[in-house]
Amino acid sequence: MKLIESVIIALFLNSLVISAFSQEQPVDLGAVKIPYKTAKVPPNNGTWKFCSDTTTKYVSYSVRLVPDSTPITPGFGITTVGKSPSTLGIGKGFVTELVNFSSFVSSLSCYESIVMSCDQDTGKIPIKTPAKYCLLVTNPFSNSQTINVAFSGTDTVFEKGGFTSPNDSGGNDKLFNYNFIEHLFILCLLAQYYPSSFKFLIT
Repeated sequence: MKLIESVIIALFLNSLVISAFSQEQPVDLGAVKIPYKTAKVPPNNGTWKFCSDTTTKYVSYSVRLVPDSTPITPGFGITTVGKSPSTLGIGKGFVTELVNFSSFVSSLSCYESIVMSCDQDTGKIPIKTPAKYCLLVTNPFSNSQTINVAFSGTDTVFEKGGFTSPNDSGGNDKLFNYNFIEHLFILCLLAQYYPSSFKFLIT
């Protein structure tokens, strides 16, 4: 009975810890070292695109949603209007993809959910296939979105030396291995209550 109670307590405390870890974590990257430029993304799945000047294996970018009153930078990027009305109505946010002529790099994209900002950096994991890469920002809502963008195809855009986006879908949205933390936390609690059961780990 005591074992069951301990497991229940462990699971409850574990859920609190995992919940805290799963909240969006602030990424303290510092200010960008190149000035942000501002663009307007058309509504109804309209897009805005900006590409590297040359073939590259390194890309770094920062995108932020800003007030619609922010002055637009003339000639910055290419916009494409949406073709059909959005089913989401009026809202705020966007998704990003880093694309080339035939595919996209999922680990350097924020596309699994609608976001208000996206920071990605190749860092120490170069892109496998050198190409001209483009940042594609899509607006899923029926109202236009205004964004600030810093983009580089040669070096990090961040003052503090940048970072390395995890090599999996969603990039820096996945900062923790939640399953590993969960299992480790439960084992630690059980070891505290039943140390004799874990002697084999240290003998």
